[in-house]
Amino acid sequence: MMKLLLTCVSLAAALMTGCVAAEAYTYIGVAGASCGAWTAARHDRTAFGYQEWIFGYLSGVGDSSMSEDPLNGMDPLNGMDPQGVLAWIDNYCRDHPLDKIVDAGGAFAHAHPR
Repeated sequence: MMKLLLTCVSLAAALMTGCVAAEAYTYIGVAGASCGAWTAARHDRTAFGYQEWIFGYLSGVGDSSMSEDPLNGMDPLNGMDPQGVLAWIDNYCRDHPLDKIVDAGGAFAHAHPR
């Protein structure tokens, strides 16, 4: 399962272009696209790259956080399944269409720290 996820994330990263600078980080991919773009792509069933970016981002949050502090780190995907994550991001983006996709990912991580 992990190998499949890493393969999908690598493929998605290879397909994405552009960089978006945010306060302390540089994101590559669709991070800077709007939630409105997410919603439109989900509606048109063309959201594969957006979805894989979110899964990779949230996986990275967990991996990085748990590496730094295994007892207290964040694990935003714990107990979640892909459809649950997508539904949460869909709802967030519906309510915040001008936010960026990276904002939706951050909001998810903070709403699901463990």
